[in-house]
Amino acid sequence: MRACDPTLHPLHPVFAMTYAPRADPVKAGGDRSCMTHAIHAVLVVEDDDDSRDALVALLEAYGCVVCEAVDGKDALEQLRDGYRPCSILLDLTMPRMDGWEFREQQRRDPELSHIPVALLTGAANAHLYARRLGAEAVTKPVDLNAVMTFVENRCAGMTL
Repeated sequence: MRACDPTLHPLHPVFAMTYAPRADPVKAGGDRSCMTHAIHAVLVVEDDDDSRDALVALLEAYGCVVCEAVDGKDALEQLRDGYRPCSILLDLTMPRMDGWEFREQQRRDPELSHIPVALLTGAANAHLYARRLGAEAVTKPVDLNAVMTFVENRCAGMTL
């Protein structure tokens, strides 16, 4: 698992010198080329290693810089240490601090409240939960198109 530091933000000068967009996914057989025109920083908050690894691999394949957190507490620590992703993919059910508590604390913090969140949940009431938490919903099993659409739409203004 990879935690992040503040220099892993696309607008940070160290980032611009260190990272370059990955190869065009269309040439690699993918179908969403718009991700190659910008680098997006995404925080994936998921306690299940396999789910987290799959999301990270998908996002990185489309040129995103991804940081990982195993629960809400870990995610808040990274954010309070200065990391600023353009979007957060958040599991609801996690140990130590679940997605509900994370989102409540994130919304109360003026430095963090603007970061858009998509809930990752298998709950039947996913969209209701998302509305209650001021977020969007991506149901599990994860719809990869929904994830990429969320990231593209929410990170559109975060280009180099």
